[in-house]
Order: sequence, then structure tokens, then C-alpha cells
Amino acid sequence: MSFQDYVDELDRNEKKPNYRNIAMIGAAVILVVGLGFALMGYLNSAEASSFEVVREDQDAEQIDGEADSETESAPSQICVYVTGHVANPGIVYLDEGARVADAIEACGGMTEAASIESLNLARVVVDGEQIQVQSAEELKAANDAAASSASSAPAGADASSQAASGKVNINTAESSELQTLSGVGESKAKKIIDYRQTNGPFKSIEDLANVSGIGEKTVESLRDSICI
Repeated sequence: MSFQDYVDELDRNEKKPNYRNIAMIGAAVILVVGLGFALMGYLNSAEASSFEVVREDQDAEQIDGEADSETESAPSQICVYVTGHVANPGIVYLDEGARVADAIEACGGMTEAASIESLNLARVVVDGEQIQVQSAEELKAANDAAASSASSAPAGADASSQAASGKVNINTAESSELQTLSGVGESKAKKIIDYRQTNGPFKSIEDLANVSGIGEKTVESLRDSICI
């Protein structure tokens, strides 16, 4: 082989493509690209997971806050027994602070026979009380009976009877007499008198609890000091 032939042979070998090197470079490129996609997928998954956790915590806090708000805003309820001339007499449940008018409305309202003057519709009702809606005839009969009882008694009979028993008659006592009772001031004495003028005389000592501002505990504490 001549020197020129040897040089030509080397030129031909250098011009041949190196498939092995090309394959290795291609594999490296594919590996790098694959690792890049895998890393991006991992980061996106971690971010989504973190977002879901934060969102669940926020939702839980919101639900707890709404529950607390409902609990704080929910008013207490009281139970009242309505009898007499209403459409549907019975026990009704009202929000604390409700008025006599609300209790009557909860029973379907007054009947045609009811007397609107028999009750103070604006009075705040108390838990456990009984509201009796009278007719005009019943109210008149109760007032006449109370007046007749007071007028037919001998002069000074009530005072002497009260003095003898040491008890205050809540159906006939004046404001000054009622104020001698423990825990009864001018305001409560007036409410007792207003109640009996509106509803007629007390039928039992327990009826005193129907007066606004006087509860069952007060009645029990006064039981040995009052009579009817």
C-alpha cells in the first residue's frame, strides 16, 4: 500500500459515524428528560397534598365557628300552659322574653268569646306559668265575686283575721300590707294588685307564681306568711 492509499484509508474511517457514541448520548438525554418529568410530577403532587390539608383545616375551623355561632345565638326556651278561650289550649314552647300575646298567638289566637281586657298582653311570661284567657262574662263574675266578698265582710274582719293568723290575705291586702311580706316591695305589691284586678282573686296560693317577677321559690318562701 502506498503512503497515499494509507492516508485515504484514514480519511474514510474518520468520516464513518460512531453509532455507539450516538446511542450513549441519546440514552443520557432520555434519562435526563425522564428525571425532569418525574421531579415535576413529585413537586406538583406534594403541592396539591399540602393544599388539601390546609383546605381541610380551614373547612373544619369554619364548621366549628358556625356551630359555635349557632349555639351562642340560639335563644333559651320556656314552657307555658295556656287555658281558656283560645283556639288550641295547651302547653306551648316560646323563646325566653316572649310576651303573653306571643303565647296566645302560639295557641291560635283568642276565640270570639274571649275578653282582651282579661290579660296584660304586653307582660313578659315566665317559665312554668299558666295563662288563663277569660271571657267577658267570666271576668265580670270574678270581679263581682271579689267585690261582694270584700263588701260583705264585717268592718275590720279582714284585719282582725289577719292579725290573729299572722298572715297576709293576698286577695284583699292593700299595697302597704303586701309590702310587709319578705321580698315584696312597692313594685311587686303593685303587680299583685294589678294581677288580681285583671284576673280576679287568687284561687290558690300557688297562683301567686303567675304574677310577673314572682317565681315558685318566692311563693314557697311566703307560704307560711300568706293566705287567700
